[in-house]
Amino acid sequence: METPEQLQEYLRTTIPLTEAMGLRVLACSDGEVRLAAPLLGNHNDKMTAFAGSLYSLAALAGWSLLQRLVTVQKLEMQVAIFTGEVVYTRPVRGEFSAHVRIGPEIAETLLSELRTKRRGRVALEIMVEDGEGVAMRLAARYALFPATPA
Repeated sequence: METPEQLQEYLRTTIPLTEAMGLRVLACSDGEVRLAAPLLGNHNDKMTAFAGSLYSLAALAGWSLLQRLVTVQKLEMQVAIFTGEVVYTRPVRGEFSAHVRIGPEIAETLLSELRTKRRGRVALEIMVEDGEGVAMRLAARYALFPATPA
């Protein structure tokens, strides 16, 4: 999952919703992920983006960032969102993207915790934007734990 293409294929094969959404991975690196989805297939009855699609894209961006981080570090961990507070600021009328970053210090602290305690938690702020700017913010907390019981 080191390239956007590899991450997109991983998402497509492990989370079927991503294909139904038309999700595309625009960028991925050790500290950043940007995902996008079209309005077509993700709209509501008002022809604006469905709130659930905006939330899903944001939650997937955070999940992807952390899943990629542990995979690259060869740590077999599960990643799960356990809280999320959403603020929708305006309707979305076109393609939208979710962007998330993790600072190197936070990432290193999390990785150290995962190596020593075999579990960890981290808070991320994910922004969903369209051509007019930020339309939604997700303040989410993710838990990371062993893929198989210890």
